[in-house]
Amino acid sequence: PHIPHGSTPRFWSSNIVPEAGQAMPYRLDVGIRSPGTSTPLVAFQATPSSFEGAPCWSPDGALLAFHASIPGVSSRAQIYRKPLAGGALVRVAPQDSLDQFLPDWSPRGNLLAYEGRRSNGTSNVWICNPNGGGPTQLTNLPVCATSPAFQPDGQGVAYLRFDGSTWSLRWIAIDGTGDRLVASIGTLGTGVAR
Repeated sequence: PHIPHGSTPRFWSSNIVPEAGQAMPYRLDVGIRSPGTSTPLVAFQATPSSFEGAPCWSPDGALLAFHASIPGVSSRAQIYRKPLAGGALVRVAPQDSLDQFLPDWSPRGNLLAYEGRRSNGTSNVWICNPNGGGPTQLTNLPVCATSPAFQPDGQGVAYLRFDGSTWSLRWIAIDGTGDRLVASIGTLGTGVAR
């Protein structure tokens, strides 16, 4: 649609979420670079038979972290990081006893939080140094702790917990203390947060 010069665009509607029945409150700004300053795209996929998911930017925008299952490297999904300017794909915190999913960078870029899932389906939140240095388990809960997200000052992590019947939003400090309920979400399907 045409937007007159100088006017402010309103919310754009999309049928991506038709059940919402209203415009989505997002704004998209697109920039154009001059031809001499463009950077060629670098493929992130390591092999045709691998899968990647849940990419997230490092705070400085130089790295992407994501979970991937790469045959020949690990039989489990693991967290990897890759520089945007090209360079080696690095397995961040190898844990062959767990699948690792849904990474999130801390605001300073010195930690990554992720879901570590066992073969029996139980999962907990872990943190690690993205440049190496052990993974540390933050939560120790039965069933499911997933979708970690650092708070803006980097001192705590919010996450979703499923106790077998209901979902809740919880918070825990990066040293593993102070785990507390933030909000009860209710009985959503078990596939909602994963």
